[in-house]
Amino acid sequence: ARLEQILSTYLDTVSKPEPPIEGESVAEYREAAATRPFADPEKRRLREVILHASPSVASFRDYLYLTATNAVEGYRHGAQDVSRADLLIARRHLQLLDSVIPFPDDSDRASYVASYRHLANAIEAGGGRWLTDRAGVPQPQWQTVVDEYSRAAATVRAVSAERYIKYLSKAFRHAAHATDDWATRHQLHINACQLFNRLEPPTLAANDGASPAAIESTIEGTIHTHRCREYEARARLSFAEAAYDEVFSAAKQARSEAAAAPQQSLQLRELDTIEAISAARTAERHGEFNTALSRYDD
Repeated sequence: ARLEQILSTYLDTVSKPEPPIEGESVAEYREAAATRPFADPEKRRLREVILHASPSVASFRDYLYLTATNAVEGYRHGAQDVSRADLLIARRHLQLLDSVIPFPDDSDRASYVASYRHLANAIEAGGGRWLTDRAGVPQPQWQTVVDEYSRAAATVRAVSAERYIKYLSKAFRHAAHATDDWATRHQLHINACQLFNRLEPPTLAANDGASPAAIESTIEGTIHTHRCREYEARARLSFAEAAYDEVFSAAKQARSEAAAAPQQSLQLRELDTIEAISAARTAERHGEFNTALSRYDD
């Protein structure tokens, strides 16, 4: 009844969109929408046309799920046309869907709704821009971020092993953000690697029908990410101990793991700074003061 009331309000408030191709039927719109990926803007437009042409609670659920998940993914990946306000609206839509048993005949979709709700909560708690950076950036609440990513992982585990691995990895990484102690960060990433190494791709694949090879690839990429951060933390600890040879070794390993990680965008800018200072101080130890000065200038 609640969704029916909201659907009625929506139809009374939102203008009917122009059809994508004049003369097509609702059945043809459904078929066209089904063939398009979730991120395709045309899929959203088709779903909106279907909703106005043949309104039903089922069509409304599909439309809300599509728009909400697209907003969450868009904001998470830095799409400039998705604002923090869009994220908050998406979160409310997911809360609505999750509270009214959104897909009674599709338990997998219901699990995705719940996991996306936790994902939206995590992203919101992590700070991030509003419409532009000038509008200010809220301070992260790392413990909430960790809790919500953990819940997202637990909720989605039965339907998507790959998402389970990625969300659990996010929980570990944000737990590391929550502390300024590099020894703790170092140990967290070691623990994460140990956990992910124990996962068995065939067992996980049996639960959701995914390819064991795809799951194994996800695990390997995740371990590369954590090893990168483990070696980054090792470099920072070595720098604090003035063990400069170990700084160079750990930094080299961190960069190697970063290159192998699936993100291809892991930031290690502070590593450049401590390497340059380590090189300068090493030169000082050997009495090579001109070399030290040049490295400090770097």
